[in-house]
Amino acid sequence: MFRLSSSSTARHFSSKLVNAVNKRYEIEAIFYEKKHGQLGGVKMCENRGLKNIYKKTLAMSLIRLGHDLHHTMRNRNNPKYQVYTFVETEALIHDLLYLTERERINKEMFK
Repeated sequence: MFRLSSSSTARHFSSKLVNAVNKRYEIEAIFYEKKHGQLGGVKMCENRGLKNIYKKTLAMSLIRLGHDLHHTMRNRNNPKYQVYTFVETEALIHDLLYLTERERINKEMFK
């Protein structure tokens, strides 16, 4: 852990960090669009139902992106975990593809 000496140095450091993070996400978005072409071109089935999400961080990211949580329930196989259920829409599928691809890229970058 390090400590910055002055507030101006802290502001300069934080602004550089924010710029670096924004640049990284721009690069990821460009890479994703080039690889998959407009978020993968997902074809949706006619009968849309509910989509179960078993990973809490993924569910929280979907909620932050504006998707409504339909309900939660206990995991049948391991009752100490929750399952998060969303209404399956085309936008939800696009955001799931984006988030999982972003996570994969982050794992590759920071091995």
